[in-house]
Amino acid sequence: MEEQIVSILHSDPDDMRVFLNKFNDLLCDYEKHCYINEKIPDFKLINSWMEHVKTKIIIKHENRSILNRREDAEDKNVFDTLSLLVSQVETADQNILLFDNSNIKLKSLSHNTKSLENELLVTQQTIKKTKEAEYKEIRRVHLAFLFFLIIFSYILLSRLLIFKIGVFIGQIFKKIIYRSSRDEL
Repeated sequence: MEEQIVSILHSDPDDMRVFLNKFNDLLCDYEKHCYINEKIPDFKLINSWMEHVKTKIIIKHENRSILNRREDAEDKNVFDTLSLLVSQVETADQNILLFDNSNIKLKSLSHNTKSLENELLVTQQTIKKTKEAEYKEIRRVHLAFLFFLIIFSYILLSRLLIFKIGVFIGQIFKKIIYRSSRDEL
């Protein structure tokens, strides 16, 4: 791939549009090839190729005569096309860098909508399962808290009842002792 791009860059283009189209196609193929092989494209090399193309356009533009305005207008269109191409490549490079920093990474560019839909369904099912597990866990915590409250109130009530029963038994013993002491007198 790189050799083809270098050979096109060293050739002398007669028609700049054809030259730029070939260069753009080869550059896209180079990036696709890199992503398929799970490599990161050499951005410095791509930028040097772009600079080389810019200088070719500038040199070609300088060699033209001022009298031929029509060809200058075409060169302006080609230069605008190249500027647009450079901005698109820079945007793609920025998107690739953002893509590399994200959590989701596709292994190749050959994914179709069917496989992406399947991945989305799998992801939705996974999210649904985790939500169900979370709901079950929250329900268990609520049940444990309710169980704790029941046990706590049982212990509290039993202590209060024991105290009341103790007071009641104490009063009974007091009456028994009082009656027995009264009977003795």
